[in-house]
Amino acid sequence: MKYFRFYTFKGPWGTSFAVLIALSLLAACTDLGPGPENADPVVDYSWPLEYYEGIWGSAVNDVYTVGSGGTILHFDGSSWKEMDSGVETTLNDIWGSAHDDIYAVGELGTILHFGGASWEKVESPIEVHLNQIWGSSDRHILATAADGSVIQYDGTSWRRMDKLLNEELNGIWGSEADDVYTVSSAGSIFHHDGTSWELVIDGIPPLYQVWGTAADNVIATGTGGTILHYDGSRWKTIYSAADKGLYGIWGRSPENIFAVGASGTLVHFDGERWRQLDSKTRENLADIWGKREKVYMVGGLGTIREITY
Repeated sequence: MKYFRFYTFKGPWGTSFAVLIALSLLAACTDLGPGPENADPVVDYSWPLEYYEGIWGSAVNDVYTVGSGGTILHFDGSSWKEMDSGVETTLNDIWGSAHDDIYAVGELGTILHFGGASWEKVESPIEVHLNQIWGSSDRHILATAADGSVIQYDGTSWRRMDKLLNEELNGIWGSEADDVYTVSSAGSIFHHDGTSWELVIDGIPPLYQVWGTAADNVIATGTGGTILHYDGSRWKTIYSAADKGLYGIWGRSPENIFAVGASGTLVHFDGERWRQLDSKTRENLADIWGKREKVYMVGGLGTIREITY
């Protein structure tokens, strides 16, 4: 672990709310390797004090986060700046196939598209909340809905794909277009083989996110620190070192994976075991994304955290 960068916000009277200033890494991080003598100082930016729900980027100097009130922020490598989304509904997730082909989804079936110049609202086949979005290409994009539906973009338009159950669908991820998983608040995991969806596991704790590095290395996270791992043949529960809900997961490789969740929970997998790190916040962390040596976490009350790893 190298260092944390603390992004804080200023109150209406210019008072900085950065109260947890750390000049060195805590013990929870030191067992992952030595860091520099001092962490970076606190940096103040004046972005909206919203709840950030999703994050994605095409590069370390091209990162987007979305959240409540239709808020969209863009990071250019130096600072975070607000963009005009044109909506006031909460945006829950964001994904793109390229720097100039990005989608954001949210409440009431909201779908926004960024083509490199501005965000535009596109026609949606659904009016219920959209939770997560993922694609294998610019012509194969899927999003999950609160009513148990999946919608699909085929390069031309969005359509309702399937309704899998009467419970909320959350995370979605695939290794290819014909190898996709989605998880539900009912504790179910579904798999799509390019033709149809199949229920592969149920009756487990509520699940929030799914992500992987390959077809034989898929991870689902959920309530109470739940982590399930699929090795290409079966799903099994593994020890996560966390006892709170894990809402977001991302990794650079099978031996370098992070998960974030409730009350600032941050855990890391080094190829052998999961261990807790100090995220320097007690706000809920909703999502995580990284590129090269940078990892970004977003969450409640304007929380944005950057790790160099």
